[in-house]
Amino acid sequence: LSLCCDTRRQLMLFRVPGLFSFTSFNCRKNLFFGRQRRFSTFTSGKVPPHILSSIVFPLCGTHQSSVVVGPSLGIDGAVISPSLLTGGAVRPLVVSADPITGSVQDLGRLVVHVNANDVAVMGAKPSYLMLTLLLPIGTDFSDLKVIMKQVNEACLELGVSVIGGHTEVTSAVNQPVAAGTMIGDLLRPVTAAGAREGDHIVLTKGTALEGTSIIVSERGQELITKGIFSSSEIDQIKKELYTQISVVPEAQIAITVPSITAMHDPTEGGIANGLHELAEASKVGFTINHQFLHIREDTQKICDYYKINPLNLISSGSLLITVNPSGVQELLQKLKDAGINAYDIGRVTSNELEKNLLINTTTSTPFMLSLLSNLEKDNTTKNVPLIRPPQDDLWHVLTKKTTSEN
Repeated sequence: LSLCCDTRRQLMLFRVPGLFSFTSFNCRKNLFFGRQRRFSTFTSGKVPPHILSSIVFPLCGTHQSSVVVGPSLGIDGAVISPSLLTGGAVRPLVVSADPITGSVQDLGRLVVHVNANDVAVMGAKPSYLMLTLLLPIGTDFSDLKVIMKQVNEACLELGVSVIGGHTEVTSAVNQPVAAGTMIGDLLRPVTAAGAREGDHIVLTKGTALEGTSIIVSERGQELITKGIFSSSEIDQIKKELYTQISVVPEAQIAITVPSITAMHDPTEGGIANGLHELAEASKVGFTINHQFLHIREDTQKICDYYKINPLNLISSGSLLITVNPSGVQELLQKLKDAGINAYDIGRVTSNELEKNLLINTTTSTPFMLSLLSNLEKDNTTKNVPLIRPPQDDLWHVLTKKTTSEN
């Protein structure tokens, strides 16, 4: 978010509308938000100071007295005054970083929530965000404002301050990319490495929430054209999932339950990859009952259309929690009282090689039943390995040509 003078990269502040051509998305329109071009566009280099001052700096989330030095022209870093524990000790901080590369429409919102989730699942309260935005050449000034409005809204929801970062226009990207580093005040140390044999595995909200949200945003018109959803149904799905990506509320509830042992948010690779990551960190195995994974009906329709596995679809918004049997009911009740759906989906096992999925042959979807191709499909529950996906199934969708491109 800072600006350094570089005479080798002079910035032309005003461009003729339509001068630039975009082959990767929404040609002749204002980048990714679908409006006709009316505003000035950026050339390569850092964003002009008057744009930083008028668009970026005013939309930096919550104002906190602990931010001693925050976003400002010519300032390349931030200074934070640490909070103190009882007795005067400095409260430890948790730091995590993540980029957003698969979504354009909700870029600003996702970069805040995805990074906040990463520190929340380690027992911290998200507090400060360093934000880097890389924009394609020709990005309209108004598009930057849309991104920053999303950032600001998400930060205000969580009580987070944007304390610095970098904003640049570059030919290295063909769509906007955001990368964040979130800093949080540690409340109770929790990692993904604490799961123990016999623990219950609890999943909040459901499966493939972020993947569903991204696909209906990026491929909504195709889904309408193909008759998978109506326009009003697409709008309703977007509305329902808009506030579901954050796991900060349930993570802060979970750390009040003494018997939780580990937390992990399943992002790239979905629930399947998230379970593998948790098991690897804790050096354990697991058995999961597919019946309790709660896959939304609209998610299943999308997965059936694109022939992808909902368990392999990016799942920010869901939280995996392992908890000692003695605390399962306390955890589920506290989440229920807060209006958060949660499901007891399986158990932690001692065998690190045991990563299994139980499939009920009478209730599972055709896709799940296809995993039983070499087994007898009778009225019993079958146990199959839960394979770790080599790639998130979202990329199969985003790299596929849309109907209009075929």
